[in-house]
Amino acid sequence: MQQIRKCPILLLILILPEGTFSASSNPLIVMGMIGGQVTIPCTKYKQDTSFSSSCWYLNGTAVYCSGSSMGRFVGRSQQIQTCNLLLSNLQEGDSGLFTYVWSSTHVGQVNLILTTDPALAGSPPYIEGFKGRSAMLPCINMGSGGSLPKNNCWYSKEVDIFCFSGPSPRFNQFTSRIRGRDDTNVVLPDLQVTDAGLFTCYLSSSTQGTVALKVKETAVSRPTITRNPDKPYIMAGTPITLTCLSENGSWPISYSWRRLNPHKSSYDLISSLASLSFPQAEVGDAGTYECIATNVVNGASRTEKATAQLIVQSPITNLSISVIPKQLFVFEGQLMVLRCQVDSGSEPITWTWYQLEEKGSARKAIISQEQELRLTVPAQSGQYACKAQNEYDGQNITLNSREVTVHIIPKAEVHSIATVSLCFSVFILIGLMVAGCVWMRKKSTDTRTPPTKDVSAGKQTPKDKYHKSTEYKTENTSKNHYQDVEDGFYCPLSNRQMEEDVYDDLS
Repeated sequence: MQQIRKCPILLLILILPEGTFSASSNPLIVMGMIGGQVTIPCTKYKQDTSFSSSCWYLNGTAVYCSGSSMGRFVGRSQQIQTCNLLLSNLQEGDSGLFTYVWSSTHVGQVNLILTTDPALAGSPPYIEGFKGRSAMLPCINMGSGGSLPKNNCWYSKEVDIFCFSGPSPRFNQFTSRIRGRDDTNVVLPDLQVTDAGLFTCYLSSSTQGTVALKVKETAVSRPTITRNPDKPYIMAGTPITLTCLSENGSWPISYSWRRLNPHKSSYDLISSLASLSFPQAEVGDAGTYECIATNVVNGASRTEKATAQLIVQSPITNLSISVIPKQLFVFEGQLMVLRCQVDSGSEPITWTWYQLEEKGSARKAIISQEQELRLTVPAQSGQYACKAQNEYDGQNITLNSREVTVHIIPKAEVHSIATVSLCFSVFILIGLMVAGCVWMRKKSTDTRTPPTKDVSAGKQTPKDKYHKSTEYKTENTSKNHYQDVEDGFYCPLSNRQMEEDVYDDLS
């Protein structure tokens, strides 16, 4: 239960500063009838040092000073009730923002609106307030009027709601919220629709004035983004806070921050608070930020947006060249990529590529303003260097790289006739080799014909036949081969095969 009670208190703390600012910027509104007259009451509730003398101004131009009318109001204006301005014979160009300078630091502002409706022209001056915000009710002096019980008090519906002196008023719907300001003005925070009505500042029977309060629900206005410190860029490591504020629109108003993701071309949500703080801003924090203000009017959500560019500067460091492939040479048609790079440094960075005109020469030619250099043809072989530049704290930082030498090897020239001749020669050579192998194989087959039988020898007896066979076998066993000495042809054979050949010869 204790945790639940903290939430409304915290919400009120957040609303009060915003509402107070909004109240100070809302001028009193007076309706005037074209052709008639109107009293512009002097008020004192806004600090402003842009005016130097106690005069009445219309849209920044003096129209009444030191008891004299000026400009378009000559003969049509006079000062009454000490400082009020009475205008007669109202014309179309008389509408606008009237400012009365009380002192070198405080002014009062009244917005005059002209109409042709008598009912509107006769209505009391009023303040427009927005639900949930704060409104300041200025004490105006319109002269004598009705009598009320207490002096130096504010009344609503003839009931005292706030007194600057004397006994405190009885409890009412404004008791917990209303507070005094500048002795005579009051501030009413956290406006509700039911707060609308007439309020009378009663200092005495001869010094009093009535203003109306109108409370409306309105859509949130386009927010403004403030920086602290208020600089277009900051140095890396410096704290900075971006604050989003919508000055008009019904409360509650919710805020959120998103950051542009350049890779997706969309915004990513990073915070749901009105302020976005960077205790030590880094180069990576730089980018485009979007503030979104949202409220609900008559059950429908209303949204307004604003963007801000955060620039975080850091000097570039350690310039180098990376090469792909690393061996610093490729063949013609293959891609070689030279990339100029730094270890750190804020954008924008300007890149410049140079090619040395001669080896070992100091003369350089600018060939590219891109970070990468892509080479593919032999004519691009040579020495290269790059330069990087960025801005830091108002100074131009420049770094130069070392030279690198790259080689793109040209392809060998290809001739179609030579290629055909070479292929034909290889084909002929293979054919000759095949033919030679076939001829040698055939010749080897012919030389293996068995020796001719000796017909002049007489017929041998079985005993002699056996004896010769045994003798031949014994004689050739140690050699383990059969060889035709006459032809020089050698063919290894097993002992069994040799015996069979001998028997065939003798049979």
